[in-house]
Amino acid sequence: MIFLRFESFREYLKFYPVTATLLGLNLIMFFITFIFSLFYGEVVSLYLLGALIYPSEISDLWRIISSMFLHGGFEHFLFNGFSLFLFGPALERLLGKLKYIVLYFCSGIIGNIISIAVYGTELFSVGASGAIYGLLGAYLFIVVYLKHRIDPQSRTTVIVILSVGMVYSFFSESVNISAHLGGLAAGFVTFSLLIRKNHI
Repeated sequence: MIFLRFESFREYLKFYPVTATLLGLNLIMFFITFIFSLFYGEVVSLYLLGALIYPSEISDLWRIISSMFLHGGFEHFLFNGFSLFLFGPALERLLGKLKYIVLYFCSGIIGNIISIAVYGTELFSVGASGAIYGLLGAYLFIVVYLKHRIDPQSRTTVIVILSVGMVYSFFSESVNISAHLGGLAAGFVTFSLLIRKNHI
């Protein structure tokens, strides 16, 4: 079962430095958002720190990336952080640091770009969900095309998590379904391109 974590904190940092760094950045931004919210309220704080909005000016484009490290409340942060903690390590070891970074950011960025196209000027979104679903998209590719690389229990976990996640995404009004679907598709395609020359 590739999603079970038995490493100590020090071992986790050593074996999965990119995932640990991403988790750390999300945690730091969560605390900064909390502090800002004491003075400005949550919505204004998220806007000031880089929430994703329709980029009416070129100067807004930084939000496509910054919004990936912001979360609307503790539950949102906890869900995405825990998902990254579980699903990131195996892909980081499989792809290597650089390709793993490419997978993560391509998924999140493409998910956000699709969100801009779908929601237009009504868009106000935060969260690492697009990137997280990109990781799940990579696992979906493995389940479909590289079954020999994943054990049956892990395959079942991927299918169950994706099924539940998709149902929740479609029926929850607070979820940016475009980021989820866009990230999932981007992760699937990006992973297939990244491993093309790897003989995996």
